[in-house]
Amino acid sequence: MLTGRETAHQLVASQPYLFVSRGRALVSGIEHVSANVPDGVLEHRVPPGHCTVVVHLIDWQAEAGSQDKNGQPLPGALPDFVVLINPAQPGQGTFRTAVNTFDAPDS
Repeated sequence: MLTGRETAHQLVASQPYLFVSRGRALVSGIEHVSANVPDGVLEHRVPPGHCTVVVHLIDWQAEAGSQDKNGQPLPGALPDFVVLINPAQPGQGTFRTAVNTFDAPDS
């Protein structure tokens, strides 16, 4: 669940992805996806099984007091993204398979 601050500054959320956990999730940018885990990749324990993953894009810069005079995030600023991993529910519908996390906005 997003915090109140995250909810207030959420721009968009992905459709749910299916993640089959083997006991951990590695979180990185797509440029770091490989068989070898590079430094800087976050590792989180996730119970084995089918999970639903939703990625939320957060407009952290919109929150007052989040940046210094150079536009850099201050300590305590919101993140760019929040990734929520939850157990998949029986009978849950289809899952997103697109590589791009968010659909392009309608023109």
